[in-house]
Amino acid sequence: MKAVILAHAELFDPVRLGTQWAAMKGLPLPDALHEARQWWGILGENMAEEDARRTSEAWAKAGVGCRVIEMAKLAALPPPAPAAGLSRQATSCVWRLRNGQSASTDCKEWAVISAFTYQEEDRRVFKPAEGPSPVEKVVSAGLFMATGLPIRIGQKKKDAEVRRKPGETVSCLDILGGAPLGRWRIEAAAFDYSCLGAAKQYSALLNYSVLLKDLTGAAPQALRSRGARIVLEKKPMTEMEYPSLEAAERELRWLVTLSRLPPEDPSHA
Repeated sequence: MKAVILAHAELFDPVRLGTQWAAMKGLPLPDALHEARQWWGILGENMAEEDARRTSEAWAKAGVGCRVIEMAKLAALPPPAPAAGLSRQATSCVWRLRNGQSASTDCKEWAVISAFTYQEEDRRVFKPAEGPSPVEKVVSAGLFMATGLPIRIGQKKKDAEVRRKPGETVSCLDILGGAPLGRWRIEAAAFDYSCLGAAKQYSALLNYSVLLKDLTGAAPQALRSRGARIVLEKKPMTEMEYPSLEAAERELRWLVTLSRLPPEDPSHA
């Protein structure tokens, strides 16, 4: 089975792609835009070879370069290693991880730098079931022994109550690279920015932007996510919000896959 992916990291623009998709398929624009916002660089999966080829050719006629690859070539992502801080030399970086360990990486081996913001999913909070206290249980047992009647003291046990908290906005920066593939994650609000030295700013989001610029400068060969380009181009941060963490993960799969494909590969597998 085949997958169809965009051929270049800069090509993912959901509005442009959705508009073209509406024209290609004769779809209402809102429907086409909705579809385009689900792609994140991967335009089709588990496709028959002929269907994938026709899809790629149709996009080529619209001026959008694609590549047809085997499904097995779509990258699998390792879980992220949450970073608490880092120290960087000219061409290397030492990550200080939240679990107390450290990891050293060569910036020249970084394949993808991704910046993204998303709304954390609502979290369920379970309220423990309530009922008679231990003392009340002893009193009830004593009354039963004295009277022979099942007299209960205290409130009846209640079912666990579930409350939902609204999601929070989370800004992340993921670095992927090396062999085997490693993945390090910076959460803007939970990172020590002392590595920035005199460039350190007064807020986490400003430091997040400064750090992104510094890291992309250290690894110019790394592909950049749509969110990273938005930040580096100093566009409004609201434009870099992803609909979900899964969307950011899908884009990462696409970019890591692109980084592994030789540039001389033809646009079909």
